[in-house]
Amino acid sequence: MCRPDAGWGQEFDAVVGDCDQAVALVVPHVGHFGYQVDFVNKPDPGAPPPVALVAEIDITFTAPDCENCSSLQVIQVIWMTPNEAMLPNRIGTLTLGPFQGFEEYGEFHACVDAGRLSPRVVMAGRPPSHPDRPYYYSPRSLLDEIDGCSIRIFDQPNAVIHSLVAMFEAAVICVNDHGSGRDRVVRAWTYSYEGHGAHHIAPQAHDRVSQIFRQIVEHDYPDYPALVDW
Repeated sequence: MCRPDAGWGQEFDAVVGDCDQAVALVVPHVGHFGYQVDFVNKPDPGAPPPVALVAEIDITFTAPDCENCSSLQVIQVIWMTPNEAMLPNRIGTLTLGPFQGFEEYGEFHACVDAGRLSPRVVMAGRPPSHPDRPYYYSPRSLLDEIDGCSIRIFDQPNAVIHSLVAMFEAAVICVNDHGSGRDRVVRAWTYSYEGHGAHHIAPQAHDRVSQIFRQIVEHDYPDYPALVDW
């Protein structure tokens, strides 16, 4: 809780403060809630990595026929139950569910990770990783995560401790496949956390992305589906 006319950790007084003031106070402390642990795209490359609160994701994938790609990239999407730590209790602007068989969890909030509607942009005020495509890595970060035809998918998603369920799907992308100007999905992985990060389901590989992945990307980047082969 916070009170704009007082200090961090004190109760917000709706009579004294308004929402704009509250947001102004909360944003500098957004890391307290796990929203600025995206150190693969961190603004300060020399900063130490965050303390791991949940199991990390670390996948190295070698793409076949990558000589036909201008580069490799990653797109990652997230859909999770409402954040229980702070307003507005959500990520992104897309709402999914309830899903059949999982009605007890209610609605899920979704976004492209590190994209233009992600918390790093909307809440932390940082630029998206790419100005007009849903890529996970910024150009500078990509240099550290790619080696020839191999690319690393890394995430330390500490923010999941504030949600009951958090689902992730990451895909390796062949950028500008065969000089066509179009991207191509090479491989995808799904992984998840339950119980506020206490239970982790390890990444599972898939040849194609899911319909939910496509729905999230199409919502956040309406022009991109015309430029990618799913």
